[in-house]
Amino acid sequence: RLGPNRPTNELLKEYANFGDGTGRLLICQGMADLLGGGPGNQPKRLQSFVSAVPELQASGVPIEGCGHCPHDEAPKKVADAVLKWLEEDKEIIAE
Repeated sequence: RLGPNRPTNELLKEYANFGDGTGRLLICQGMADLLGGGPGNQPKRLQSFVSAVPELQASGVPIEGCGHCPHDEAPKKVADAVLKWLEEDKEIIAE
């Protein structure tokens, strides 16, 4: 059974509070997702996820032509986004 719905910012804040209260987050959002207002709303939805908890330093990657599970629908696109994000993480850590 699924628990009660919780606001996205509450869930993300919980993640940010794990450890030292900061972190990085990558959000790969399918731009053809039918949930959350449909495809026309996905750019706005992605931006709201990215800005929900500033201390997470979230990055958003729109995955065109994918729905709710871009990691299943376009695993190479998602993997490429993750690898690029990890490379950026190395650069941030080195600074």
